[in-house]
Amino acid sequence: MKRLIYFFLIAFFALTSAQGGTRYYGSAPFDPDTTLVGGYGTGKNNYMEVAIRLSVANDPLVASLKQVGRVVGIRVYLREDYHQRAKGWSYITARKGRLTAEPEKRIVNFDAGWNEVMFDTPIEIGDEELFIGAQVYETKGTPYPFGIFTAASVPFYTNANRAGWNEVREGGCLLLQAIVETDGEEDGFPCAATVSFSSYPQVVKPSAPFPCTLYVHNLMAEPLTSLTFTSGDGASETTSYTIDFEEAIAAFDGRAMSYSLVTGSTEGTAVPLTLKVTTVNGHEATPTAGYTRMLYVMRDAFVRVPLVEEFTSQRCVNCPFMIYFLDRAIDAWREEGKNVLYVTHHSGFAEDAFTQPVDRELLYLFGGPETYNPAVMYDRRVFVGEDVPVHSARVADSAPYSEAIEAVASVAAMAEVNVEATANDDGTMNVHIYGAVNKGYVNEEIPIYLSAYIIEDGISADEYMQQGLDDETAPSDLKETFRHNGVIRQNLCTRASGDPLDITVGEDCTFDLTFGNVYIDDTWKWENCDIVAFVHRIDKVDLTANYVLNAGSMRLTQKTLDIQLPLLQKEQEEVPLFDLWGRKIEPGTMPTSGMYIKKGKKIWIH
Repeated sequence: MKRLIYFFLIAFFALTSAQGGTRYYGSAPFDPDTTLVGGYGTGKNNYMEVAIRLSVANDPLVASLKQVGRVVGIRVYLREDYHQRAKGWSYITARKGRLTAEPEKRIVNFDAGWNEVMFDTPIEIGDEELFIGAQVYETKGTPYPFGIFTAASVPFYTNANRAGWNEVREGGCLLLQAIVETDGEEDGFPCAATVSFSSYPQVVKPSAPFPCTLYVHNLMAEPLTSLTFTSGDGASETTSYTIDFEEAIAAFDGRAMSYSLVTGSTEGTAVPLTLKVTTVNGHEATPTAGYTRMLYVMRDAFVRVPLVEEFTSQRCVNCPFMIYFLDRAIDAWREEGKNVLYVTHHSGFAEDAFTQPVDRELLYLFGGPETYNPAVMYDRRVFVGEDVPVHSARVADSAPYSEAIEAVASVAAMAEVNVEATANDDGTMNVHIYGAVNKGYVNEEIPIYLSAYIIEDGISADEYMQQGLDDETAPSDLKETFRHNGVIRQNLCTRASGDPLDITVGEDCTFDLTFGNVYIDDTWKWENCDIVAFVHRIDKVDLTANYVLNAGSMRLTQKTLDIQLPLLQKEQEEVPLFDLWGRKIEPGTMPTSGMYIKKGKKIWIH
């Protein structure tokens, strides 16, 4: 019965709060989509306390409550029940002045979901900062206790195992609000909202739009139908934005949306961009602290093209199994309209008909004498917890490969790589590779290199055998769908590991190279060939320093393929071509697709 009365009082309190002087202060949405609620904690057996800050000095909104407002309780979201009142492990807290101050607290039981809990004595809002929070004892059985709204990132504070406080600036918005009571109906913040942003590119261009997730929080006791806010870096002109909401944001609630903001003209590695709300529902807004993020603003903000490299072999029985799921991750990435390059190195376990000197050269990336296949590199990055860029793989799921591609794709690109090809009269090509490197990176005077290959996709196991296609544990359509993809047919550089890149140091830090008289062998399926190039570092001692700055590619088009006919005819005059019955293919004629004899060897002409 007491529990029923308690919840009735809470409900009554919430319904009447808008009519009286009660407000909810914080950034947490009042009623978030549960699919966007994650958890925060350590995953261990630990005391875990969290808090938000009410700062009179830094937030004019809180300053307007000084002398007339008091924190009477908190509203907090727990992902599980934490009935620890008997042990004194779960409670709400209010700390004045600093996070390390002795807290005023009330020991309670928390239920799963939202909890509205009142302090025994209201906490007056004065000149000192207030930190309002809650603690539970987290267990491995119910890890990550506190709710996080994953579609926004707003700073909050955490203290794990009472070891010290840390500010969390990324990863979500803590689902915790302070319940504030004011002296009169008109006191408080009747016309206020905040905006913040997250999920933006690591490098953005000056005076240019960039995509992000915008989070709007309504601090009023009435619906939010429109607002205007500004953005600026404090040194250049501000930009103004107006949003009219088709569906109003409810009282004390929040909403995340895809949006585009514009940077200022200032360049640098840590340029502030501050958002401030100026009008709410057509009226001048009560000032708030604003929201600031530090951006990496450079003119040479490039789009990352991930490079996936696989160590494989025709004799590797485990490789087809892995390739099946890696292929699906790459296909899914491309179906979203995003570019990713795939190259195979036929070395490690065993060499085969595709092995090139570059494949042998790159074995140093394994970090020791032991080599193994299958193995994958993603932009040659060493992931957290690893010590080499090569990752072993045999997983019956495409998700880990997709996650790894996503991880390197989110890293800021430090270069731009463009690839073009033009035909010569003799049937060869000139390959033009050009681009730019991040100016700040060039100024560090770190040697960088260029690698460029011609690769071929879609080579069937009928033409070049592959062991492991009859694996009983593999997908049923593996044998049917398997193809040799990303096969290096030619290294355009003079060195197996890549050639030193000559950068024109200046305003743009550009590079420009042409590889002349590039020949496409008539045995390759030309329409399945790409020219790929990437800018990277080389360090055989520190394997973490071999990462790719960026990559680019060009698929050979029919126009490029057509120039091969004169060269093929010329070769037929010099080196006779025979069909499988020993009949000579007359010079000047184009053979049909199939198997032929050239120089005593069987070749496939597509």
